[in-house]
Amino acid sequence: MTVKAKRFRIGVEGATTDGREIQREWLVQMAASYNPTVYTALINLEHIKSYLPDSTLTATAR
Repeated sequence: MTVKAKRFRIGVEGATTDGREIQREWLVQMAASYNPTVYTALINLEHIKSYLPDSTLTATAR
């Protein structure tokens, strides 16, 4: 069964807050070469903290 997930943005071209620059060509190359059977995309929800020490809000979205 194929799971369809909501798409969301993980980056944009341009300057970063630490002074680096992300180029459009890098993003195009990453999208073209991404293979989900080789690389599992995980989103770290570290900005959402739980009050419990064994929080389920860790690396998710497998």
